[in-house]
Amino acid sequence: MKYTSTIDQQSRLITELFPSGCWVGQRCFILGGGPSLEHFDFQCIQKEKTIGINKSFIAHDTCINYAMDPLLYNYSVLWDLPHGDPENVRRRWIEYPGTFVFLAQKNTYQNDDKVYEVPKVGPKTISFNLDVGIHPGNNSGFGSLMLAVALGANPIYLLGFDMKCKGERTHWHDGYPKQSYVRADRKLARFAKEFDDFAPKLAELEIEVVNLGEDSKLECFRKQFIGDIL
Repeated sequence: MKYTSTIDQQSRLITELFPSGCWVGQRCFILGGGPSLEHFDFQCIQKEKTIGINKSFIAHDTCINYAMDPLLYNYSVLWDLPHGDPENVRRRWIEYPGTFVFLAQKNTYQNDDKVYEVPKVGPKTISFNLDVGIHPGNNSGFGSLMLAVALGANPIYLLGFDMKCKGERTHWHDGYPKQSYVRADRKLARFAKEFDDFAPKLAELEIEVVNLGEDSKLECFRKQFIGDIL
């Protein structure tokens, strides 16, 4: 299969720190943004391999914090925050001990030594080569799953992948600008379909993905209670 990759030659690739397959034989927990994580006790998985999504870094010290939207970088580093607590976000960006990984965007992060990039490959691709890249899908949750796959993690446990709002609450954190729960619900339905399409392919590859959200609307992966595995 021929891959097409989007990466600037001056960018810092994730493989400088995390080679492809470096988590083989180890389980991984991915922290989504769903409201179910509002009171989650991160200490129970602190010694595990972990990937946080988007604004997870403001509360949790994961191994990797993955994002695909340059706006998150603007909010965190340039203080372009129309709401929330910019000083706290900026402080957490500086103090975060893990690795920030963004989907490659030409010339966006190449001068920031805290950011590493992962290239993008075409749709319908499950890549195990991080130098080539990952298929990010249409949301950071899906992209983080593809990142965990390329790192070799198995099984992969999903936390906070609610795929629905809780009343008017869209996230466990303070959300994003101009985001309403009505629009968020429509967007989350589209996000869920991306997982639905890839779930059979992951099963064929014997990559076990487990949804630890008992009340999650994401139904394509087996569900389990976190207390049963910790």
